[in-house]
Amino acid sequence: MSGLPAGALEALLTGGKEAFDQVVADDRAATQKAMNTSPPTVAKNKYNEKAAVKEAPTTTTEKSLTTTQKDVPESETVVELPLDLADTPIESLRALAGTTQPALPSQYAEMWDQDLEHGFLQFGIHRQLPSTVLQSILDFYAETSIVSAGQTRQWAIEAFHRKFSGEVPREIRNLLIEFWTKDILGGSDTTDEGGEAR
Repeated sequence: MSGLPAGALEALLTGGKEAFDQVVADDRAATQKAMNTSPPTVAKNKYNEKAAVKEAPTTTTEKSLTTTQKDVPESETVVELPLDLADTPIESLRALAGTTQPALPSQYAEMWDQDLEHGFLQFGIHRQLPSTVLQSILDFYAETSIVSAGQTRQWAIEAFHRKFSGEVPREIRNLLIEFWTKDILGGSDTTDEGGEAR
């Protein structure tokens, strides 16, 4: 599936190119507005001041899973993101991640689980995955669940590894496959280091 805004294909089918262009333009305007919205104001009190000190970014010598040895010299430190995004509304989380809900046919749109999307976006933001990669993974999940539903789980796992091997480290791909097979599909399949289902 493409990264089209929700409703774009339906607008094209029912209202033609002009309606399609309008849906795309409205989506872009909404994304730009979300990106330009200032963060919420926090009341000045002792609780919030303590929380700000406690949550201030820290440096660490641990390498991120998205950083390989050749990408970062040993002497360079990586900043951890101590964000608690559990209570962030899905619209704000999408704006922070730079993603949109995948364009789904109308009969599948109401089946989309925003709680699972929320968990996935939190994971991706904390792992500092680029928004284009996060969107591609969301689209892959949706496409595989709908369009390729007749394929085997092993086929989907291999397709995922092929599609994202250049953009996502194997450790993270394995975690994403485990998330997909356990949380989304409700199965018990996990992957080993070779990417094979066990």
